[in-house]
Amino acid sequence: MRVKARFPSSHGTSGHRIFTAAIIIASKTLHDQTYTNKTWTSLVGGGFSLRELNQMERDMCKFLDWDLQIDHLDLEAFEKVVVAGYSQDSDNYPLIPLALISKRFKLAEQFSSRHGTAEVYFAVQKLQRVPASGA
Repeated sequence: MRVKARFPSSHGTSGHRIFTAAIIIASKTLHDQTYTNKTWTSLVGGGFSLRELNQMERDMCKFLDWDLQIDHLDLEAFEKVVVAGYSQDSDNYPLIPLALISKRFKLAEQFSSRHGTAEVYFAVQKLQRVPASGA
């Protein structure tokens, strides 16, 4: 829903679309020689047209603000939380703090340490590029 909220013109936000776009972008980020999007249409079983794959990739990159790098300290912190919270079967798994998975929320947290809650709400709205309700 966050993708759709930031990019209302995006064509669907199903898990399949998000996962496919993430895999394509990860492949292109990690490898010098990678598949073309035309080849990806065959690899994903023909579930998406070339035009759809191109749009999904653009939407995902825009959602990530074209920032495709992960700081190794952030990745280590995320890994610790996942291992600690999800390494055993449970009826109640913990939520992962948004600041660990979103640079926008990390910025909002830093902002909130210096400002009050009303300012934080509007800062988060601005960071997400979603108009505040009633505005």
